[in-house]
Formats: sequence, structure tokens, C-alpha cells
Amino acid sequence: MLSPYSSITPRSHKAQVPKIFIPLTTRAHPSSQKLIRFSEKPRVIKSTYIPSYTRTTIKDQKLTDSKNKPFESNEKVDKIGKIMLKAPSILWTAKSIWKNAKKVIPKQSLIANTRKSVFRIENCVKCLIAKTRTGTAYGKPKPHNQDCYVTIENFRQAKHESFFGVFDGHGLFGHEISSFVRKAYPTFLEKYIGENPNFHIDQGPVLTPQALADFPDICKKSCFSIQSALINHPHIDVTYSGTTAITVYLHGKTCICANVGDSRAIIGKFTENWELVELSSDHKPDISLEKKRIEAAGGRVEPYFDHNSGSFIGPNRVWLKNQPLPGLAMSRSLGDFLASSVGVVSEPDIFIHNIEKDDKFLLLASDGIWEALDSITCVKIVGEYYEEGNIQGAAKILMDMAEDVWNKRDNSVDDITFIIVFF
Repeated sequence: MLSPYSSITPRSHKAQVPKIFIPLTTRAHPSSQKLIRFSEKPRVIKSTYIPSYTRTTIKDQKLTDSKNKPFESNEKVDKIGKIMLKAPSILWTAKSIWKNAKKVIPKQSLIANTRKSVFRIENCVKCLIAKTRTGTAYGKPKPHNQDCYVTIENFRQAKHESFFGVFDGHGLFGHEISSFVRKAYPTFLEKYIGENPNFHIDQGPVLTPQALADFPDICKKSCFSIQSALINHPHIDVTYSGTTAITVYLHGKTCICANVGDSRAIIGKFTENWELVELSSDHKPDISLEKKRIEAAGGRVEPYFDHNSGSFIGPNRVWLKNQPLPGLAMSRSLGDFLASSVGVVSEPDIFIHNIEKDDKFLLLASDGIWEALDSITCVKIVGEYYEEGNIQGAAKILMDMAEDVWNKRDNSVDDITFIIVFF
């Protein structure tokens, strides 16, 4: 979805060109005999600024009747008696608009322009973009992209509701599990929201205190149902495979984030400078509470031990007490049946945040982003393009920078997936 508040920038014009409508002909207004001309004052049409024009909306019958109207002396007439219209003073074409974009359309800032920063309580989403890219190993693409994402505007057919999710699969069948969860998560969430008496489609964009109090249980029920469906699925092997799940449910200006695993969601906030609002925390085995739960269930937490070098390598992982399995690098996930026997759970952490005028955008991403770029760096990258209203440019530079970091590090790239939502 493109923003009606976006302005033309050198980096975004290619994506905007199909949205421009330029009339091919001009027509005289029968009542006034004035030629149609472009005005110098721009106005919003669809997703960008272009010079507006005056256009008659009369019916074809009136146009037919006007043929019998006597011509004025200053009108030119061709051989068959039709009016020869003068060309407009300025002939605009798509090509000339983009060539002279800086002269015609001034750069607009979504931050500096208070008119464009008006907060809409019904639906705070101005525009969004989602991207995913398959990782590489030594310059060759991996066989599967194990990441998935979902974006649903008008969730439950309500204009003030939206749902977004990123799912990062791992293991041999991680791509099958993340794909399954992508479809199952919004289905179960909608089911349990509909069964709750405190939620009504017609209640409007403001959640009641009772609904807010019930929502964590709704998210937990959804994740437990997905976990049960995965374990009992006849065609998906979840013994050593699973997925993360970072989801955001927007209801008016209420943002509810549910997280399982080490994918992450943040909000970019602008006051005097760009600031970070964390909507989730990564579930790593070395976190004190997570480690205690795993050890109490009979598991152990330590890095991979390389027998050749006789030393530990890499991050802390989850293992069976006396076996080098499964080696999971997170303490919560969906799937991972073997790891679930030693304290790896599917219970999500819930974070509720009320979106304010200073909150400018939402970013959900898999660890393909977060292991390459830290959160505040991502906020500054996306924030620079937010000021231009250029969400396509923000997505492109974020993807390219993360990929460059991966390549420079060890000549391999993890699957990268993210969703950017401009408020």
C-alpha cells in the first residue's frame, strides 16, 4: 500500500510512475468556452503530488447539444466545422514531471510538516512494505527460504485492526513449519478473539480495559493451539525443526506485540532525535530465567564444544543432559518437539504499547536483520527515509546493508525478512 502522504523523491519515483494519470487530450467547456488548462498549484492524486487540472463533469448529451451552439469570433474552425482547441500553456507528461521533479514538487517531510503528522485514531497505518530474501552459502543460494511473513490490513474485516507477523524457521523442515504457522496464527487468533465476549467488531478503535486484560491469554491460547497442531501434523516432522514468531496486532492506536523466539519488533520514535522503543525481547538460553527453566526440565545450556580444538564455539545453546542434541540457539519456539522436552516452550511474551504522535514507524524482522544491524542503527536508517515519505527506499537500503554485513563477515547470508509500517 502506498501512502497518500508520500512525496516524490529521486529514490522513489520509479515505483510511483504507474500511479500518475495524465490526460491525453484537452476539451473546451461548452458553457464558458474556456479551454482546460493545468494550474500551477499541486494537489494530492492517489499517492503523490502532480499538477492538478480542471475537468468538466457534464454528461455526453450536453456535449452533443453544444455542437449547435454558435461559435465566437475568436475560435478557430477546421474544414468540417469543429472547434480547433488551443494547446495548453504547459504540456505535462510523465517524463517531463520526473525530469523536473525538484522544480515542480518541493521535497516534503513527514516530520516537519504538521499537517501530514495528524494522528488518526481509527487506523494509524499510512503505508507498509514487506520484503524477504533467501540466504546464501559461499555465494550460492540456499535451497529454501525458511522465513515467512504475513500482513493483514482490515483484520477481522475491521478498518481499525491490522495484523503483522514474521516467522523464522530453522532445522531441516523449518520452511514447512514457518509456512504452516504463517497461515495458522491469524486463524487461531481470530477464532479466540471472536469467542471472547469483551471483543466486538462494532466496538470501535478503542479497546476496553477488560479486552486489554484478556488479550495476553488470547495470544497464549493461539500459540498453544499452533504447537499442538504442529506436533500432531501428519506430514510435518517437528522433532528437530521449528520457527520463531514475532507478531503485532494493531487495534486503533493500541499495539500488542507477541513474541516467541529471537525475532524482534521495534518502533522508531522521533522527538528531537530518532529514538528506539523495544516491543519485544529475544528469548536466548543464557537469560537467567530461561536458563533456570531449561535446567529444571533436565536440559543444559552451553555453547557448542569443538572436540578438535577442545574449546567452546558460538552462542549458548539448549542441549539434552547427556547428548549433543538438539543444539537450539533460542529458549522458546514453535515446533522443536525434542527441545520442548527440556524446557523450550511455545509461550509468548506480550508487550502492549499505545501509539503516540511521536511514534513514526514499526519494524518487525527476523534475526537476519538483527544479527547484522543493531536496533538503533535500523531506526536511523529507516528514519532517514521516513522523513522523505519513501518507504521503498527504506526497505531497499535496509536489505542491502544487512546483506553487505553478512557477506563481509563470513561470505554467507542468513535469510532476511522484515515488515516496515509507517504511521
